[in-house]
Amino acid sequence: MNERLTDMSQQAHGITTPPSYDVTAVGSTMLRLAADRGETLGTADTLSIEIAGAESNTLMALARLGLRTAWATKVGDNPLSRRVVREIRAGGVDVSHVHWTTADERAELVFTEPGVPPRPTMVHYDRRGAAIDSLQLADLDIASLLDTRVYHFTGILPSLSPACQETALELKRQAHERGVTLSFDINYRHKLWSTREAAPSLRELSKGVGLFFISLRDAPIFGLTGTAREISIAARAELGASVVIVKDGAAGALAYDGRQVYVEPGLRVEIVDRLGAGDAFCAGVLYGYLHGSLSLGLKYGCRMAALKLTTKGDRFVFEQGDLTDEVYASEADIDR
Repeated sequence: MNERLTDMSQQAHGITTPPSYDVTAVGSTMLRLAADRGETLGTADTLSIEIAGAESNTLMALARLGLRTAWATKVGDNPLSRRVVREIRAGGVDVSHVHWTTADERAELVFTEPGVPPRPTMVHYDRRGAAIDSLQLADLDIASLLDTRVYHFTGILPSLSPACQETALELKRQAHERGVTLSFDINYRHKLWSTREAAPSLRELSKGVGLFFISLRDAPIFGLTGTAREISIAARAELGASVVIVKDGAAGALAYDGRQVYVEPGLRVEIVDRLGAGDAFCAGVLYGYLHGSLSLGLKYGCRMAALKLTTKGDRFVFEQGDLTDEVYASEADIDR
């Protein structure tokens, strides 16, 4: 049903040929330098190197499910940035629209140490002055990036700089004008901007989107309180989003499309690495949405988030076969 509505929306805007992509995104991806579990950044002798970026994480997860995805950003032509782009390409995402600039434009870094209760997972950004900070619409191949069924974006890009904030808003406007379904995950990061700085921008970016992802933790930024159901109804009324998806951590998630409330419980999981689970969740919901089923999307989202929590790194590394009902109906501890 949603697939048909997306196609009808694009036909209404004069789009008659199938889009080149299923989901595209523009965003920031960092090199993640991570201490091992049981270590801190102050004591670790070695750090593992991975990549970490909300938008690229979601796109790579969707690519593993067989969808056509593309990602763009602005990066310096240096070894660190080339590694980031190379790994996203290896994840099945089209990176041909990346804007390369001079080698002295630095890459973004993030340092992490895994939380072991009562310690939370710690994240330290080292990205000031990165190439993406000066991102402008002119740096992007808009026609190609918006030749898509869904444009997915998050609240991280506008938090990086005034230029990024302006670009994020303009990308949303142009996607809407082309009849592209908009998917927005607010993904608030208090170390990147304050709630006072973030609230006006996030509200503007949220208005009228097709899918709006919000967590119970972040709902107060919009002045929203109450249960997940109450927040979904209020957010849809205030922001005009077609579908509101409320993430409730270990308890699961809820979606409301104005007609029906869909609920999916969380799964029992032993956490290895918390980072990236929300991006995997978004990928699952988008997959279901594009196949006409919010119910399937919530189920896939919760399962993908749970699986991501069991592995190191930000990325979802499983296959569609790992998401079937048969897998989750089994109570076996060993598959042999």
